[in-house]
Amino acid sequence: MDVSEKLKSKKINFKGKWQIKNIKIGKFAYSDLKIKQRLLLAFSVIMLFMTVIGATSLYTFQQTYSNVDEMVSEDISSMKIYDNVNYYSARRLAAVRGYFLTSKDSYVKQIDEYTELMNIEKGKILAEGATKEIETTFQELSLLDVVLEEQLTSIKSGGSRGEALRIVN
Repeated sequence: MDVSEKLKSKKINFKGKWQIKNIKIGKFAYSDLKIKQRLLLAFSVIMLFMTVIGATSLYTFQQTYSNVDEMVSEDISSMKIYDNVNYYSARRLAAVRGYFLTSKDSYVKQIDEYTELMNIEKGKILAEGATKEIETTFQELSLLDVVLEEQLTSIKSGGSRGEALRIVN
């Protein structure tokens, strides 16, 4: 006996645990539909469900992207300020060493220029609300400023350049 004969004789029982019972919505009953219609309805429901999940995921990714983009723009601007402080500090120390080695007045102008630029950038950092570690670093930089000023005045008054360079290093 082949399958088609078993189906016609109703010897095969399709009623199992997962069978969809007679679902009725108004005059519409799921069990009254043909197999093609049932498959079409099932896949339509699945596609609708997947579309809702996709739209929700897209919205979530868009929100995450905008939040990350905002954080990155804030971090990049603060990183630029910190890089400027490092750059001006290094240039100022290079100008100090150049002055200690050559005693040219052009280096003094550069020292003053980079000190002013560095103080502007430090003010921006402190205005944003710097942490205690950053404030401690700036206090140490101000101590270095005092030492630099002392050594610059000692060289101008005829002090030893080598000793001043050793102290600054």
